[in-house]
Amino acid sequence: MSDLAGYLAAAVDADVAPGSRIDIGWDRPVSMHQIADIAGRLLGERISVRSIPAGLLRTAGKVLGPAVPLARDMSAMIDWFQTGKYVADTTRQQEVFGPPPTADDAVARFLSSLGHTVRK
Repeated sequence: MSDLAGYLAAAVDADVAPGSRIDIGWDRPVSMHQIADIAGRLLGERISVRSIPAGLLRTAGKVLGPAVPLARDMSAMIDWFQTGKYVADTTRQQEVFGPPPTADDAVARFLSSLGHTVRK
């Protein structure tokens, strides 16, 4: 989160054309299972990941959507994530801000910000 906040603050002064889009990401796409593996290695613990089945979330979005627009929007977002097309193009990020952080470094900084002692 602090990485993203830093990029947003730096974007205010970035020398880019108005309306330019800069995807923010890490050095590679990672899944939640991979993030759990990285965090577990850094903490010296085993971390398991549980997820709510996408079908259940989709159904909840359809049922609750008319009364709760956020549920419909979340369902649509999850459907899009499930396509596997959600991968940041960090080319512009690298041009404007330098190389994106590695997933390992970003997870380590996040864990440290929560007060955890991380192993490298």
